[in-house]
Formats: sequence, structure tokens, C-alpha cells
Amino acid sequence: MNPDSARTSAPRREEGIALVVVLLFTAVVLTIVVSTTATLAVGARGGGVNERAAYQALLAAESGLNTFEVRFRTKMESLPLNQRLRGNVGAARFNAWLLRYGLNSYSTGADQSTSLAFDTTVGADSLVLVATGAPGLSKKVVLQNYQADYAPGYNIRADAPLVSYPNVDLKGGARVEGERLADANNTGVTPVARTNVPPPGSLTVNTTATTPTFPLNVTRTLGNRLLLAANDYVDIGGTSYKVMGTQNQGTQVTLQPLIQPSVNVITNAVSIKRIDSAVTAPFTQQSGVQTVIQVSDPTFFVKGSVIQIGTMKGTVRVVDNVNKTIEVLWDSAPSGTVTQQEGSVIRRDVKSVSSGYTVDGDTAAMPDGANTNDLRLKDMNPFNPAADTEANDLFTHTFGQTKREMLNVAPYNVNLTAEDPQPWVTPVTTFNGTVTPDKIVFFNGTLGLSGNQSLCGSGILIVKGNLTVNGTCDAGFRGAIYVMGDYDQQGNSKISGAVIAEGATEIVYGTECVPMPGSSTGSGSGPGNSCDTQVAGTGQGDGKIAYDRGALLEAGSLLTPPTFSTVQGTWRQR
Repeated sequence: MNPDSARTSAPRREEGIALVVVLLFTAVVLTIVVSTTATLAVGARGGGVNERAAYQALLAAESGLNTFEVRFRTKMESLPLNQRLRGNVGAARFNAWLLRYGLNSYSTGADQSTSLAFDTTVGADSLVLVATGAPGLSKKVVLQNYQADYAPGYNIRADAPLVSYPNVDLKGGARVEGERLADANNTGVTPVARTNVPPPGSLTVNTTATTPTFPLNVTRTLGNRLLLAANDYVDIGGTSYKVMGTQNQGTQVTLQPLIQPSVNVITNAVSIKRIDSAVTAPFTQQSGVQTVIQVSDPTFFVKGSVIQIGTMKGTVRVVDNVNKTIEVLWDSAPSGTVTQQEGSVIRRDVKSVSSGYTVDGDTAAMPDGANTNDLRLKDMNPFNPAADTEANDLFTHTFGQTKREMLNVAPYNVNLTAEDPQPWVTPVTTFNGTVTPDKIVFFNGTLGLSGNQSLCGSGILIVKGNLTVNGTCDAGFRGAIYVMGDYDQQGNSKISGAVIAEGATEIVYGTECVPMPGSSTGSGSGPGNSCDTQVAGTGQGDGKIAYDRGALLEAGSLLTPPTFSTVQGTWRQR
């Protein structure tokens, strides 16, 4: 073999091996690069999917929160009054109601669902709505604090300060005071707040067709909440305004002057008076003619109410709560035709006593007169089990709900189905005579209040049994008392608002006290006047029972369906 040939073939073999090694190394590097790139791409894609899902979950949760107020209000307005959520309620009861009406979830599209529930672990006075957005496997939770507002949406219907299905006996200097149209205190308005105008103490309101409303800071003066709601009418310094809404936890209202354009000056600390019921659309008033009138609060009236608008008086023939109208037959005298404008005040004549049967008492005991043998009241037999409307049941007429819908006690809460309105007022186990403001006290059984257990406080007291009031605290009681039995009042006591009594504790048809439904027989008095409503003794300077629109308005707000508003600055993500 040629030595030179051997020397040249060895490097070539080495060069071939090196080439193979380089190629293999390059292949490995390329494989690693491709694999890494693929892994990064897959990871990026997966991360993008996860981020997108998380973002969608957050959007879904926020959508559930953002639409809650509107969806809640829309559902409430679509339901009959007796099925709407009522009273001061906590998180658990809110959640049960949301579940029943399908408001516990919200969908923004395919696989875009949100669950909603109030947090039951926080304090009773807090309402924290938890929205959980969970599209697919991702989940985001956001929270928002809400304030439940209970504006006055229902006047407790009391035709008089003392309403009694059976006979009434007034004796021993008892005095029950109503409000006649001629009385100076029958103004048709109730002071509920005052203006809170910052220095220099005056606000010039200049509204036009394009900017018809303005905000006004207020300080409430009646009750523990602002007793104003959207579509109410108020009088401020002799000028009427329409309430368009309330804000900032009841410290501000949005008002609209009834005449546009308008320039008004509002000063500080001026009384804001809620018009008990106002005309909401102009109409023509003509003596001797029956007229349909649109009103802001139809619950202020009953069939037979004598009212006055301007100088003309008339009698209410029809009350339509749904359409917010009343039909009035105007007196034939004085003769004339008048156009009444939006915001006109409607005043109502309130007698001292209203009874389905007789009233025994002199003029001094009932200075504002009495409705005796009231057929409309007699038709509201409280012992008719088939009665469940405002026209034929005294309890429903008074509170706007039947006993079965409101009272969580037998026999009313028996055999309820999931579709039935759930009763929401539970009886207390003990009662010392004091009704805590903003509360409904429901006592199941016979109750006697005297001495250290004198009646006191404000709100609503419902007694399923007989009630005897032998005295009140010095301030007296403000609000409404409903007695599903016999009512007796004596001693040093004063009640501002109204007392409504059924006269018996059980259904015993055919007796004098409880005649058969639809029967004209019966005297409304049991043996020895056992079911008569009796009021005796002297009051504490004024009437023993005195009609008070403000007290009934304040108590009526406890029956109002709640509305929601967000508490600013409380949105957060969990």
C-alpha cells in the first residue's frame, strides 16, 4: 500500500465521522428547539385560554352584579302586591325569594352563567351580594354591598283612628279624635324632612325642558328612614315638586318642578312635606259629575271617603290600586267647573270611629263623628275563611296581604306549597310592651299591658287574641294596632295612629258577635258585650286614640317592598 494513500484516507474517514456527528448534533438541537417552541406555543395557547376563561368569568360575575338592581325591580313590579317581598328581611330570606323567582342566577350567553346569593355569614344589618361567574372550569367571585331601602309605598288603611268590626263603647271621658276637613290640622300633607342647603344657605334652581330635575340634600325629620319615594309629591315652601328618586342612603332626593322652565330659590332648613295623595294629571272638576282622577297614592282612600280638592268636596266611589285612580262624585254645591293641576293636594275627611254595628258614646267622646252600621266594613267579615281580598277581608284591607300570606303561625302557615307566598311575620315568644321602632311585633295569645309592661314605642302591633291596654308610657304609642280578638283600653293611655279590632278570637258563626257571612242578622255584641270594643277613662291631655297620618305612614313603610341601591366603594374581588 502506498504510504501517501494511507495518510490521505484516514483524515477523510475522520471528516466523514465529524460530519455525521455535526449532523446528529444539529438534529438534536433542532429537535430541542422545535420541542421547546412547541411547548411554549402550547403553553401560551393554554395560558391564553385560561386567562380568557378567567376574564370571561370576571365579566360574567360583574354582569350579574350590574344587572341585579334592574332585574330585582322588574320582577317585583311584575308580581301582584301580595307576592312581593315585604318587610325588613335578612340575607337568608332574600336568598329564598331570589331562588323562588329565578333571580339567583344570570346568564350572558352559552356557558356564561353567574350565581348570585347574599352572604349569610355577615352581620344582620349588612347585605353583601356574592356573584360567582363560572364559565366552564374557571371561576371568579366578586362582591358588592347593598342597601335595602323601604320607602313608603303603602299607607296602612285605617278609615278612622278606631275601626271596629263589632260594637264600640266609649265611656268614662274617653276621647277618640279624627280629622275633619274643617280642622286646621287637616292639611293633606305630612312633614317628613327638611332641606339641607350648604352655606350661604340658599339654592337657586333653574330647570329647563332639557335639564328638568335637580338634586337636593335633605335631613329626615320623621322616622328612621326617609319617607319619600319616586313618584311621590312634596311641598317645599309652598311650591310643589315631583320626587324622581332618592340617593345617598336617604340624604338626597332628585326633584322635578311641575312647571318648566322654572326658577326657584330653596333656602336651608325648610320643611319638606309629603303630599298624602296628589293629583298626578290635570283634570276637570265639575259639580254633580263623577270624575276619574289619577292620584299618587290610592291606598290613602277607601270607597266612601269624603275628600276635598281646592274648594270642591266629593265622595270616592271607586278605588283602583293597580291603575292608581279614584272615581269621585262631586257635590252639587257649590256649582262650578274647575281645572285641577298636577300636584294638587287631596284632603280626606277622617271620622273619629268607624264600626260595622253601633257606637255608644257622646259627642265629646267622638268630636269628629262616627260611621255606624258601616255596610262596607260589615262586608269585610274577618271570620269568613273564603275572604281574601281588600274588599271582603278586614285584615287584607288594612295591610294589603292576607293572614295566610303574612302571619307565620297556625292555621295560616299550614299546608303551604312552594308556589304559595311565604308568611314573613313570626310571633314573638315574649313581649314587655315596647314596640321597637321599625319593627312589627306579632303576639300569639291573649295580652294585657299595664304597669311595668305599659304599651310604648312605635311601629305595628298585631295580636292574635284579646288585647287589654291599661296604660302607655308618657310618650304613648305611635303606629297601628291590629287585634284579632276583643280590644279594651282604659287607664292613662294614648295612641297616635289607629286601632283596628275584629272583636272575637275564633269563628263561631251565628252568634251575635260573629254573624254568618253575608247575613244582616246579629248585633255585633256577644253576651254581656263580651266582644264590644271598649275605650274608657281619660287620655294624657289629648285624645285617648288620635288619628296621625305621620305615624301610619311611618308604620306603613314596614310593609313596603324593598328596593336596592349599591353602597359606593364596596365592590371587591375575592
